[in-house]
Amino acid sequence: MSQIRLDATLESGREWLGDYSKEGMKVADNVQISCINKRQHYNPHERIESVGGTHAGKPWKLTETEAIAGIKEGKWKFYTSVNGRSVWVIIAIHSGREYLKTEADGYEPNNLLSLPECP
Repeated sequence: MSQIRLDATLESGREWLGDYSKEGMKVADNVQISCINKRQHYNPHERIESVGGTHAGKPWKLTETEAIAGIKEGKWKFYTSVNGRSVWVIIAIHSGREYLKTEADGYEPNNLLSLPECP
């Protein structure tokens, strides 16, 4: 499938480059999350405020809400690497609230919470 680059702007005003096929179908970008920002909250299901990293040579940062929306819309497929092992980031629900966690985590989003703080 051939791809073209298309500029997109998030509601937050941040720009993002996404891949689209010539037929207009969105191809999800695989994007590594390498840092997070935490809320001052002890519940691990409510601690992540934003996620970020570098993609295509550009730094990026999204709120957890933006990242969840992007996953649902097929814009991005996030992963993270912890201790040399890459795992997919998925949407989970706890007490009716959606949050991000990795597939490798059991009940708590520990792999994401172990990442360094984003600038």
